[in-house]
Formats: sequence, C-alpha cells, structure tokens
Amino acid sequence: MIYIGATIQTKGNHYYIVVDTYDENGKRKPKWIATGLEIKGNKRKAEEKRKEIEREYELKSKLVPSDIKLDELAQKWLNEYKNEVDIITYGGYESIVKVHIIPYFEEHKIKVNEVTFETIQKYIDEKKVSGNKITGEGLSPKTLKSHMTVLKLIFNLARKQKIIYEDCLEFVKIPTLTHEKVNFYSAEEVQKVWEAIKDDRIFHLIYATIYFGMRRSEVLGLRWDAVDFENKMLIVRHTVVMYNNKVVAKDSTKTDASNRTYPLSDDMIEFFKWLKSREEEERATCGKDYIENDYIFKWPNGKLYDPDYISKHFKKLLKKNDLKRIRFHDLRHSCAALLLSEGRELYDVSEWLGHSDVNITAKFYGHLDMKRKKDLGNTIGNSIGFKNNV
Repeated sequence: MIYIGATIQTKGNHYYIVVDTYDENGKRKPKWIATGLEIKGNKRKAEEKRKEIEREYELKSKLVPSDIKLDELAQKWLNEYKNEVDIITYGGYESIVKVHIIPYFEEHKIKVNEVTFETIQKYIDEKKVSGNKITGEGLSPKTLKSHMTVLKLIFNLARKQKIIYEDCLEFVKIPTLTHEKVNFYSAEEVQKVWEAIKDDRIFHLIYATIYFGMRRSEVLGLRWDAVDFENKMLIVRHTVVMYNNKVVAKDSTKTDASNRTYPLSDDMIEFFKWLKSREEEERATCGKDYIENDYIFKWPNGKLYDPDYISKHFKKLLKKNDLKRIRFHDLRHSCAALLLSEGRELYDVSEWLGHSDVNITAKFYGHLDMKRKKDLGNTIGNSIGFKNNV
C-alpha cells in the first residue's frame, strides 16, 4: 500500500479526512475517516485532525515489512543489550525475558507489528494472577513494573528498526505499587542482638551493616583500600553480589549516590584495626593455604562469603537466640530508624544511607520521624501559648 496524501472533505454536515493510497497494482484506494466534527466552526480542528492522520500514515509508510515474532525480537534485544548494562541488571532482565516473555509469546505466536495495547494488557493481567512459575501465584506490582520496563526496551528496538511506529504500551495498566511496611530494630533490640551473637563469626559484619546502614552487597564489598586510617574515612565504592550461583565483585554501587564517604570515629578506627589484626593472625595460621584478597569480611582462610550464606546465617542466629525476626536488609532500615529516633533530619539520613533522592528516604521512613515532629509540635505549642488561655 502506497500512501499519497490526506485531504479534508465534507459530507452532510461533517468533516471527513480522505486518505489517498494506491495498492500494489496501482489502483487508487481512498479511505474516508470520520472526524465527528460539524462543519460550522470546526475548520481549524479539522485541519489539525488531517495533520495528525497524515503524520500517522507517513510513519506507517516508512515501516519495514517484517514477520519477526515478539519472542524472537525479545531474544534479539537480550543479545544486543548484554553489553549495555552491568551483569546484575542484565541477569534480572534475562530472567524476565527467558522465564516469562519468550515462553508466553512463543506460545501465542504474535508478530511484533500485530501487537496491540490489548495484547500486552492481557499478558500483564495473566501474570498478575498466576505468573509465579514455582508457586502458581500472581507476580507482585514491583515485579510487573520490571516486566513493563523490559517490554518498553524491547519495543524501543522495534521502533528503532522501523517495525512499528507507535507505543502500544502507553495505556497498559499495572497494579499500583504498595510499599511494604519497614521492619527494624529499636536501640534496645539491637543491644539484645549484640549480647546474643557477639561470639559469632559475622558479628562484626552485622555491626558494620547497622552502623553504616549498608546494603548486603556494600558491606561484603568493603576492602582495606576503602579504609583511610590516617584521615579517618571509609569509602563505599565496591560491591559483592550473587549472579548465576556465583559470587561476583563489581567496582560500582547501586546508584551514583551509593558511592559515599563516611567519617570514622576513634571507636570505628579501633574496630577496623581489630579486624585487620584478626586477619593477620588467620593468614599466619593458614599459611600457604590462605586465599589472598583485600576484602575485610571473609572466612578465616580468606575465602569470600557467599552473600546468600550471610542472609541465611543471620536468620538462623535470630531463631537460635529467640530474637525478633527481621531480614538482613532490615538492618539497613534499623540504622535509619535509630537515626530518626534521635531527631536527625531526613536529608541527613538519606545522605548517610546513600539514597539517590531524599524522597526515597521520606517514602520509607517519613512516618518514623516522630521526635522531630514532636519538637515541632512543642515549638508551635509554646508559640501560641494554649495553656495561658485556658
């Protein structure tokens, strides 16, 4: 079909747009499109409609004929995208594509240029109800949002290659994200934890996690070159994570803001000096069997901790000592809660945790900022003097 142009025509009391096209045999195929606009007073709107339709057909005329199916394009995108992001981000996207998108659309055999808003909405709706491949339960709003992110990237490739021209994802609805309730320890609960696990191998790792409010990947990624004993500073710039059942080290953190520097108190200087001394003793004990590396938290023989082991062992410690059950990541939340309970500003807490935006901090911890709010209440109360007027 060859597009020629679009003109405004009238029929009865209304404007129409007539699209002139010719088929492959050179036969004219005009198409009349109703605008719903009455002739009186709507000439300008009719012209705007004509331009809109004209642009649509011009874009369609530039599309490349393609029989590629959506599952095939998804695999093509995955192959091309591998070198554009870090290995962990890619791993998450790879799982979504291989476990969900490819099997679903391979079964439905849908060409990319046949995909509509309804196609993707049906996919999301089905995954919302029974998308979990293991339990058969629905996927969470957060996971569905990740699916949409991947689908948008895939369709961006389709538009780049001129297979489609419009965004069929624009009106797709996903469930509203609900932020889970933050779980954390109070100062009193932290002291109970210290008393119960002080002799455990990962006690110092847990202490550092709460003190600095670090992510698991960050505390495991701490190396001795991050500790500046002379200037009393600690720099967070390296992480250790799991990918495909392997421990992977990265010279990057979750966001730019996550690269941060902490001042070290005299107590924390002594904390790290003690860890350094312990490492030297363990190196001497292991001799030639010691695995040399610069990491601070590791096994006595120098082998790096498996990140999943840390989370699982922490869970066992809590159960063994009948302590309040929280996730390892909740130690980071505990740091924020402790700072806020002492009246620290949200901005300061955000900076300490390495959030990219103070709004993230407010979203998770704003409701915990009660000491400062009480101070504000006392301030306004003292200002207007209610007691003096009773």
